[in-house]
Amino acid sequence: MELTEADILQRPVDEQAGSLYPDYLEWEGVRYPLSYEFEPTSERDGVTLQAPVMALKQLPARRLEWLVPGLLREKCIALVKGLPKALRRNFVPVPDFVDAALENLQASNEPLALQLGEQLRRMTGVRIDADAWPQEDLPKHLRMNLRVVDDAGKPIAEGRETEKLQSELEGRAEAALSSATRREPSTEAASVSTRWDFGSLPESVRTEKGGMEVTVYPALEDTGDSVRQTRFLDRLTAEDATRKAVARLILVRLGNTLEDIERRLPNFKSSALMFAPVGKARVLLDDLLLATAMQHFVPDDVPRDNNAFENAFNARRAEFVPALEQADERLHQAMTGYHGVMKQLKGKINLALANSMADLKFQLQNLVYPGFIVATPPEWLAHFGRYFEAASIRFEKMPRELGREREFLHTMEPLWSRYASKRDEQQRQGVRDPELLLYRWMLEEFRVSFFAQQLGTTVPVSVKRLDRQWEQTRV
Repeated sequence: MELTEADILQRPVDEQAGSLYPDYLEWEGVRYPLSYEFEPTSERDGVTLQAPVMALKQLPARRLEWLVPGLLREKCIALVKGLPKALRRNFVPVPDFVDAALENLQASNEPLALQLGEQLRRMTGVRIDADAWPQEDLPKHLRMNLRVVDDAGKPIAEGRETEKLQSELEGRAEAALSSATRREPSTEAASVSTRWDFGSLPESVRTEKGGMEVTVYPALEDTGDSVRQTRFLDRLTAEDATRKAVARLILVRLGNTLEDIERRLPNFKSSALMFAPVGKARVLLDDLLLATAMQHFVPDDVPRDNNAFENAFNARRAEFVPALEQADERLHQAMTGYHGVMKQLKGKINLALANSMADLKFQLQNLVYPGFIVATPPEWLAHFGRYFEAASIRFEKMPRELGREREFLHTMEPLWSRYASKRDEQQRQGVRDPELLLYRWMLEEFRVSFFAQQLGTTVPVSVKRLDRQWEQTRV
């Protein structure tokens, strides 16, 4: 006796079921298994995503808000119906407005409510504040359940608060990632060293953890006076960390060549005095040395074995001190501009200017801080003098252009807030995004164009251009 598929199934297979309720959520090359349980009394009601603890840091918390296509419409309807009545009445009938919004929504690592609210605003002109959306009141099945497993696939934590789990298990996740792909102790390279003791450093390694195949990127990490071997889940982050670590090894290797270097740099003492309100002179010196070594010895591809390291060191060691002297001069120019604006900000504050003054101080705090030389790409560090000159021009015009100040603050706040939010999220995930970095420095250029257009900008910039650049950032 032979049975067909139709004989076995009580009802026909839904051709769309696979797309509406997929078996995996794929993100950054990792496929996270999904499982389903439609039982309102169960703690696992709805969809559950399984993730190895090693990959927990990079898990896209905002993307999980979008659930799966089969539940997205229901969740959007619940979100709109959960709004205060004064807002909700603008979107009746709710299912029709949600259906229209869904035509223009694409799942991403942006908050679902934010994207839904933007589509509703475009249709009605009504703006919905972020805190107006219901979240905790949603039914369990409309919030992603996250199950975190160890290397053997055994559950170690479970819940629907993704960021809370990421925070609670951060240490365990870091330890799991650091040990990923580690070889047997007899062949493992030294964990911490002041010279290249790491053998050959592969660009990437595939490893299986928690029943999933994950790509990790071996790297070196600077620990202050030495370096250690580690791993990252993001290629660019691994490259950045390794470049900084290689620079540290080179500084250690230079040894006596750099003895009393702060006394031999003609401008450093002056720069350190101007930096004093922010941090100590030794912190600034280490920042200067490390940033210069990174740019001088490893401007392009990072060394991945001892031969490449030796070649990078020997090829340019003779020119390092002259390069350091040039960097010392650039730093002094930047600190002179910074110090000039800070002097202007001292003294009594006109209450009418309080918000503008606070914004100006905020700008300076995000330009000059301990570690800013390494953190700032050299192509943008070169423009600090112009940024400070524009800030000084703004300060001088501030009392007679209060209306323009209010316009700027109203415009800049959301532009910066979205940057800061995504920057913080990417840092938690261990991700570096060149497009977000460009957006950040376009914001600085936008300040110049708004208050000191006569100084010019290095890139064309406007609110529309910033919006277009934002669309290029990593979701």
